[in-house]
Amino acid sequence: MKLTLDQQIKLALKLLAPAKDALAYCVEEIKFAIDTVEVMTTTAEASKAMVSKDTKNKLRAHRDALRKLQTTQQALTDEFGYPFFDIGSKEHIKIDLEKYIDGVERWRAKPAGPPKRAEHKKRLAAEHARWLLWHFGHRVSATRGGPWCKLAAILYGDPSENLYHHCAEFSGKASRWPLARAGAKSEEL
Repeated sequence: MKLTLDQQIKLALKLLAPAKDALAYCVEEIKFAIDTVEVMTTTAEASKAMVSKDTKNKLRAHRDALRKLQTTQQALTDEFGYPFFDIGSKEHIKIDLEKYIDGVERWRAKPAGPPKRAEHKKRLAAEHARWLLWHFGHRVSATRGGPWCKLAAILYGDPSENLYHHCAEFSGKASRWPLARAGAKSEEL
């Protein structure tokens, strides 16, 4: 079951149980964690799509169209004895087709890498849950059904998800803690 933002915040607050004077700050941190998980997941998915097989096929078609334009432009220039359509003649649209085609080729040549299951969001949720627990003074340990796994599932957006393996992945490793937001005091981190 997908949770709304308000439901996520309520469940996370219940689990974190901050002091009354830290309640507003805790809500801000939970919202920040949820937002960061969403944004970083979207970014990861977009970067994965940039080197997908489909994108590479589209880049190949784009390169082929550019080569055809280059060839036909040269053929017409040879036939008429002067540049038929000089795309480099206007200062505001100066294009060097060869450089542009080389750029497309370099992009297309990037390795796609092995296909991976899209679990960025689960990993990020586990990492941010770890930070929130630590930040608000809770013990952090990866146990099935423990606070870390529960909070990670809440940040993921589905409390029924079992994120134990993702929490265990960060257990015992140094994690890259989320960057402090503007206004957060360093001693609070």
